[in-house]
Amino acid sequence: MKRIIAIIAVLLAGLWMTLPVQAEDAEFDGYLVKLREDIPMLLSGEASDGLLVVETLDEAEQIPAEYVEYIEPNYYLELFDDIAEDWQPNDEYYAEYQAALQAIDGLGGYRHGLTGKGVRVGFVDSGVNVEHEDLNEENISGINYNADGQPYSVDNYGHGTFVAGIVAAVTDNQVGLAGIAPDVEIRAYRVFSQKKGTMANVVAAIRQAIDDECQILSLSLGTSIDSPTLRTAVQEALDAGVVVVAAVGNSGNEVLQYPAAYEGVIGVGSVDPRLNVSSFSQKNKSVFVTAPGEEIAGLSNSAADGYLLDLTSSQNRGTSYAAPVVTAMAALALEYDPELTSDEVAEMLRLTATDLGETGYDTSYGYGLVNVSSFLQGLEGYFSMIYQLSGGTLLEELPLFYPAEDGLAQLPLPVCEGHNFVGWYADVEKTVLVEQIPAGTWGKQTLYAKWEANGEGFCRDQTGDGDHACDICGAEAITVCEDAEQNHLCDECSVEIGIHAAALGSHVCSYCGQAASACADGDDTDTLCDICGKDLLQIHVQENQLTVENKASVWLMIAEYEASGRMVRVWIVTERAELLLQNQTRIFILSNESLPQLPYLEPQTSAAVVR
Repeated sequence: MKRIIAIIAVLLAGLWMTLPVQAEDAEFDGYLVKLREDIPMLLSGEASDGLLVVETLDEAEQIPAEYVEYIEPNYYLELFDDIAEDWQPNDEYYAEYQAALQAIDGLGGYRHGLTGKGVRVGFVDSGVNVEHEDLNEENISGINYNADGQPYSVDNYGHGTFVAGIVAAVTDNQVGLAGIAPDVEIRAYRVFSQKKGTMANVVAAIRQAIDDECQILSLSLGTSIDSPTLRTAVQEALDAGVVVVAAVGNSGNEVLQYPAAYEGVIGVGSVDPRLNVSSFSQKNKSVFVTAPGEEIAGLSNSAADGYLLDLTSSQNRGTSYAAPVVTAMAALALEYDPELTSDEVAEMLRLTATDLGETGYDTSYGYGLVNVSSFLQGLEGYFSMIYQLSGGTLLEELPLFYPAEDGLAQLPLPVCEGHNFVGWYADVEKTVLVEQIPAGTWGKQTLYAKWEANGEGFCRDQTGDGDHACDICGAEAITVCEDAEQNHLCDECSVEIGIHAAALGSHVCSYCGQAASACADGDDTDTLCDICGKDLLQIHVQENQLTVENKASVWLMIAEYEASGRMVRVWIVTERAELLLQNQTRIFILSNESLPQLPYLEPQTSAAVVR
């Protein structure tokens, strides 16, 4: 074939542009050249049904352009057969040394086609031995925070490599051990070179993990001190949407260890091979679930082909090794549905855990022992709801998940002050009404609440979008132009406000700080602002004890003024508060003045009005 193509010897410049978009990770073997059907088949001896297979793109480009319809990679396809239920990986030590993993169906992800691919996990630990034969070095990156200056790829202590291997040991590669989520992206934050590391370095690593967009943080570390510094950093991670998993501690008592004890963190305790809670595992409210943490085989930090296989050694046990089991499960979940929240991951762990110990939650087992297959089947067998309330409120706490086989016959009824609920809609434009979720629904469902004003005048425009329309129902909002920026322009719609109001006797505009002397003390009788020419009729009142708190008396006095037919829209100067009249005129209460002492105001001496 190469000889025939060489004889043609015509360079097809730019032919590569006919290649279709190639999937980033798709594997292929050479290229397919589709020959046009309306020309003589010069290469009939080498082509089948008009398709010519070449080894390189250069070879393809030697075919004359007029003979070619398109070129594409010769992609591999695969059989869609499910992995058998009794499938066992061929890793050398799996069968003999990973009974703990087998007890929770730790490789259940394989049967669901999940390996953690594309999920970034941050390990705040002692680094990772990236040269180990059972880790994929291409998936590992990191940063050193330890004062010794060693890179993240140096693990002097061994803890980080052991932890990372539980999650990401390459599976079914005929060597070593099997990992639960072998294709995760590992971000190794090297804080420890021995058993202890500083709070400052741990917190710096957590914050870097947030900046690196880690989706999961694995923290097999802790302290009995509830440090505000640590608490703040962990909360920042949770607020950023990171799933935070932490070991509960190894003292075997009821003392809380942090960060596992922080709200929102998934605290993991340990069970032994007989599925009894480990004697060393903490027993307190920080235990959310348990996982195998005794007789655990691990990767060695000291050699590329080293393994820690003495299952009786104290080096092979700890809640540190139970936590990464849950870390790996979270990675499988986020590969399945990247939009899952930390709360949803935790809730699915709760729903699918095997209850051990006392019935229901207890402080030894938490909600029970995790099971990888049950967890993933749960994700496939439930659906979750997102309610976009558009200013409304739900009166009851709702479940995070619903069984797909049941659906949801009755949707919740939200409330919103000043509005009536119209219904739930499937689209943001609110055209497709949804009255129930049918059985068989799965995944994440989003509904949008629709409202209509009920005449109570509660419409608001708070988004700064400049439309002066209610953000809840879209009706014209009872909103008056405001000028918080003091530039005489409405902050919402940029309409010129243009009225200067002087503080009492100060000769300075309360909005912009420019002089307004003619309006401030009544020396000028034309009642026009010296700066903008707008009419400004500033009144003078005696200082007294009206405060912002007694708005009710202000409203009463305004009503009396209106009843008398007098002008009642007044400027009273000092700290800013406000009332809103039914005619949409904004009254600024700007001082400690007493309305009862105000004279009745004739029209020619009324104060400035902001509309």
